[in-house]
Amino acid sequence: MGLRAAPSCAAAAAAAAGAEQRRRPRLCPPPPLALLLLLLLSLGLLHAGDCQQPAQCRIQKCTTDFVSLTSHLNSAIDGFDSEFCKALRAYASCTQRTSKACRGNLVYHSAVLGISDLMSQRNCSKDGPTSSTNPEVTHDPCNYHSHAEAREHRGGDQNPPSYLFCGLFGDPHLRTFKDHFQTCKVEGAWPLIDNNYLSVQVTNVPVVPGSSATATNKASVFFFSFFLFKILDSPDSF
Repeated sequence: MGLRAAPSCAAAAAAAAGAEQRRRPRLCPPPPLALLLLLLLSLGLLHAGDCQQPAQCRIQKCTTDFVSLTSHLNSAIDGFDSEFCKALRAYASCTQRTSKACRGNLVYHSAVLGISDLMSQRNCSKDGPTSSTNPEVTHDPCNYHSHAEAREHRGGDQNPPSYLFCGLFGDPHLRTFKDHFQTCKVEGAWPLIDNNYLSVQVTNVPVVPGSSATATNKASVFFFSFFLFKILDSPDSF
């Protein structure tokens, strides 16, 4: 009767490892649908974070659109009031859409008041058609004398136009239309010029915290005839 050989240590270890693997549950990779849902959820969270950012005041975009709608209009041509009112209604609608983001913005509130004033002057109704913000027109080069001649043909002032100079520079130092020089050291926004034709307002801030010396970091210029304005935000501009 033959004797059966005892199993080697290596064979016993291999058999034990195989039994252990059979007892352990196999981990299956997540199905493609689960991966897709996880990706969509991550993207949704990213977009939700973007939506929480504060909206930006777009009053300058509204004003730029209004300028493009009215810069080609000629007040001496029939139909000017109708087209101008359409542009004003489009301007007002644009300001309403950005009103929440423009609370406390000086330019925005000035624009709203200017629109109301112009609509009253032109007898524009608040309800009615609006102009497209992308008119296909050719813009004539700026010519002040052509506007003056148009006023003359309508029986306006016959005197030739005269020009005055007003400058803001330095610490700041102001040179007025009457050639007076002034130096302002107070903080905040202050009107420099306010008449029936234009309004100029500057904002002064301390040069360094705690200093009595101020510098102008913003100038707002309003031309009431066409309701155009330009904002200069860089102190280097002065």
